[in-house]
Amino acid sequence: MVVAESLSHTFPYEWEDVSLASWKKYPNPERPDVLSVDIIDRKFDPATGQLTARRVVIMKDRRLPRILQPIFGGGYCICVEDSVVDPVNKKMVLQARNVTFQNIASIEETCTYTVSAHSAAHTNLVQEAKVTAFPFGVKGTIEKFLGDKFKSNAVAGRKIMDKAIERVMDEYKEAYDKFRTETGDYLKNIRSETGELCDKIVHGTEDRLDKFKQEADDVVSTVLEKAAHIADTPHIYHRE
Repeated sequence: MVVAESLSHTFPYEWEDVSLASWKKYPNPERPDVLSVDIIDRKFDPATGQLTARRVVIMKDRRLPRILQPIFGGGYCICVEDSVVDPVNKKMVLQARNVTFQNIASIEETCTYTVSAHSAAHTNLVQEAKVTAFPFGVKGTIEKFLGDKFKSNAVAGRKIMDKAIERVMDEYKEAYDKFRTETGDYLKNIRSETGELCDKIVHGTEDRLDKFKQEADDVVSTVLEKAAHIADTPHIYHRE
């Protein structure tokens, strides 16, 4: 029998912030069982604006029930997650499945992030999981263990997401403050350089005006001197 679980949650943040924060969730001390998360493939479609990616997640569960320890061995599990991010329609879908222990159990988990119908500033998350176990005799035990683990991980995952979103907001603020500081310094330099240039123009203009005034005074003085000389020179008239 397939065990199906479905959970929903609303984040009081915009979809853009939540979708970005989802890539910054791990590593995180709240989930020490998640050892690594690596992107192995990534594609961007310029026609649709959609980003698709594939990640490999390696986990180790140290709290396996004793009855399941011989079945799962060391507790290491490898999962593959495929994601589609659609910024146009503001929808992100993450689909994960296990690639180890497939002869023991099949786990499929889907997380869908969309804009809340009640507020554009909020984001809805719907988490769905399907668990199917195969070993006869412990089938129900495995399905219950994995179903309960899905629910507990979902709660921890929401807390991790909240902290990741806070980091994203802090990064926004830090980048904005840096931009303001650098822009302010740039404007100060421009004002300083502009002031210096204006001073040079004013001083240069004053110097040219002083020079022009001096030349004009010299010309006037010369003209007056010549006029005075002409006035002092006796004139002789001849009658015919």
